[in-house]
Amino acid sequence: MKLRRSSPRHWHDDATRTLRCLLHFCAYIDYKTRSPQFRKGTSMSRLVRPDFNTSSLFTLRPGPVNVLTNTPAASGTPGAPTTNQQENVAVDNYTTRIVKYIPTEVISFNLAADKSVQALQSSTGDSIFVTASKSAPGLLTGAVFLVCLFGLPFYYKAAADRGQPIGINVTISMAAFILWSYATDGSMWNSFGLKLFDPSIASLSILIFTFIVGFVVPGK
Repeated sequence: MKLRRSSPRHWHDDATRTLRCLLHFCAYIDYKTRSPQFRKGTSMSRLVRPDFNTSSLFTLRPGPVNVLTNTPAASGTPGAPTTNQQENVAVDNYTTRIVKYIPTEVISFNLAADKSVQALQSSTGDSIFVTASKSAPGLLTGAVFLVCLFGLPFYYKAAADRGQPIGINVTISMAAFILWSYATDGSMWNSFGLKLFDPSIASLSILIFTFIVGFVVPGK
């Protein structure tokens, strides 16, 4: 029996659907890890929190991050005010770090804008957006890409806890955004006659990147 080979286009469509499912999964895990059941008395953060035992910029390990939290200690005298004590808590394990390092909300916005430009190219309207989408789609999608990319540091700074270092988080998230934009076949990568997208490279890069970044633990 002769097996039918899938065309590169079909293979690419399957890979893109898989990547989008992974994006939704990351968003779901991100939501669940923010829920009260997962907090256990610690304040959650959009960013991976620094390990208080790590004095360097970052370290590589699969284990969770160790942070110090202030928890109320029960007073021995009834009616006396309680005091706070510091407790070593393990948070942001390997899987959670992967989820937090991938800026799913920014990737989703860029993907939606990219597909909107592609849809406008087949529109019969004569608005300025339709005209621009047909005449310079690469410029439009490239502009959205740059806004998302350089807006990431500001977004992460606003989402960070007070005094929390954001360098490692921002660096990895910007790299993740670029890689996911490429892996989802953003039209910018095939504009101006460049044809840079390759589904094999995209999928392999996502797998390697996702596997490695989970080991990165920021230092304080």
